[in-house]
This record gives sequence, structure tokens and C-alpha cells, in this order.
Amino acid sequence: MKRQISGEDGDFKPLKRQISSDPYLEALVADHFSKDEDADSLEKELADTRLSTVEEEEIAPHVNFIAGGVVAAASKIVVYPMETKVMLMAIGASAVKPSHLWHGVAVKALENFTYNGLLWYLKELVRPAPSDPSKPDRRPPATFTGAFIASCLGVLLAHPLSNVATGMQASIAD
Repeated sequence: MKRQISGEDGDFKPLKRQISSDPYLEALVADHFSKDEDADSLEKELADTRLSTVEEEEIAPHVNFIAGGVVAAASKIVVYPMETKVMLMAIGASAVKPSHLWHGVAVKALENFTYNGLLWYLKELVRPAPSDPSKPDRRPPATFTGAFIASCLGVLLAHPLSNVATGMQASIAD
């Protein structure tokens, strides 16, 4: 069903509000459309304009650090009590109180945040540049060597936190 654009508000209130709120769209409509053109061609032109004006930007590596770290820390917080219980069972001990299973969760979450955040950050840094500079989101993946070096560096930098967390978990058995 074709609808004609007219001076009446009719079904086009949201579309008119969008056009009137953006000077660029308002000028586009005034230059390219008359009132007797149909709404489908107007909507298609607006969609094409939005797509052509969107600029693709490369995600900054520090965003990867935060994203990787938050996801890893959240998942560690969820599984930490079960992990501690399994570790205690492996050494033939048990927690005196269930609340002791949470002992060291903040340090372990910080350790996971640091390691996974660094890993994502460093792997983004070692990825090669895109073959087409106009498409920065089309970068090839990191090489095996680059990813391996990034992972080793992440482990080395997060290692002190790992030692602290291990000691805190082991102290529960005492």
C-alpha cells in the first residue's frame, strides 16, 4: 500500500519529528522530495543517507582491556566458591564455614581481570594493520607467535596476583 506525503500529520508524525530534528535530513527532504512523492522512496533515501554517513572506527585497545577484564572477573566471582571447594577436597580439607569459600574472591577477580584484560589488550596491539585502511574493523587476526608472546606477557604480569590468591585459598584449610 502506497502512502502519499501530504501536509497532514497522518501516519508520519515520527518521521516528520525525525526529519525536523536533523537539519541535514530536513535539507535533504526539501531538496530531493516534493509532497507528491511516496513515503517508501523517502524512507529508502533516509536509510541510504544514514548508512553512507556512518563512519567505521577502530575499537581502541584499552576498550578491549576493560571488556576482557570485566567479563573474566564476573565469571570468576560466580565460580569461585565451587573452585575453592574442589581445591580443598583435593588437599583433603574442608571449609569450616560456607562463607570461607568466598575468602579471596576479590583478589582472584582482580587477577582474572588483569590477566584477561592484558591478554585482549596485547592481542589487539599485535594484530596486523588492515589491508584496506578505509575498513579498520577488517583487520586480520594476530599471528600465532604474536598471540603466544601476548599470552606469556599477560601471565608474567598477572603472576604476583596469582601467588597471593593461591596463598589465600590455601589458608582456608588451616
